[in-house]
Amino acid sequence: MGEGGNPGARPGGIATWTNIADEGDVVALVKDLRPLFGERVDCRLVHNGSRAHYAT
Repeated sequence: MGEGGNPGARPGGIATWTNIADEGDVVALVKDLRPLFGERVDCRLVHNGSRAHYAT
């Protein structure tokens, strides 16, 4: 939840927001968060093969 508990509100104190999601990750169903949180979110797609939710 964002500021004031409102969904879609940018979390307070966040200066830069980069969202990284794997194209095939079923956990991160929404890859592009800009429609919900605004154009200031930098959305990047990666491809980790069979390890879609792998963070390193």
